[in-house]
Amino acid sequence: MKRIGLLGDYIQIKRANGNLSFGGDQNFFGNKEDGTDRKKKQFGCGVVAFADLLLYLGERDETFRVKETADYIKRELSELTYKEYFNRIYDVIGGVIGNYGISGITIFRRFNKIARKNGWRLRAKWGCSRKKLLGRMEEMLEKNIPVILCIPMMLLKKDREDKLPLYFREYDEREGKYTYRIAEKTNGHYVTVTELFYEGEVPYLRIASWGKEYYINFEEYDRFISTHFLGKILGNILYVR
Repeated sequence: MKRIGLLGDYIQIKRANGNLSFGGDQNFFGNKEDGTDRKKKQFGCGVVAFADLLLYLGERDETFRVKETADYIKRELSELTYKEYFNRIYDVIGGVIGNYGISGITIFRRFNKIARKNGWRLRAKWGCSRKKLLGRMEEMLEKNIPVILCIPMMLLKKDREDKLPLYFREYDEREGKYTYRIAEKTNGHYVTVTELFYEGEVPYLRIASWGKEYYINFEEYDRFISTHFLGKILGNILYVR
């Protein structure tokens, strides 16, 4: 089975209940009625993806450590410390404007600004052609760079209820193979790809979303972005090279 994934452990945060998350979770802001915290919870997925990307890069290589991540590298993070870190990145990005979260354009511009300021050779752009998506993700994962992937929002009223399935993956002892069951369905959401592999001929993406490990059937994602208005533009990746 062809499998390409990040070399190091992905970001983990110790939740209040003692469990470890798989990546950051904007739901850490769910216990307050403050308007800004509600916005962070509802529209903070892009900030989480961007924050986790910077943190992972800084942990893998000192070259990519910046002042915003320095205090959080190589340490056990709690919900409280991750929220502090999230707030730093939230300010760097410029906050969430309106009711749509942050755009891919904002993400790649902020990444490139940080890269230039700190002398990185890495540069980012938002998006690539649909036919190149898998190849670009493979390229990034082979270089040990997490992939920020956008599941597009539905712009047309008739499509608002259309959502992409996110799966749990379980091993079936009797069948001797992995099975997939739907855990969530979503649109207008950023996730982070940490691994790409194949079940037979079908590519799957292992992702971090809401601090949980899920899987996306790439063929379903490809159909999803191809059959909705502006789906191939909004549904894309932060391509870092």
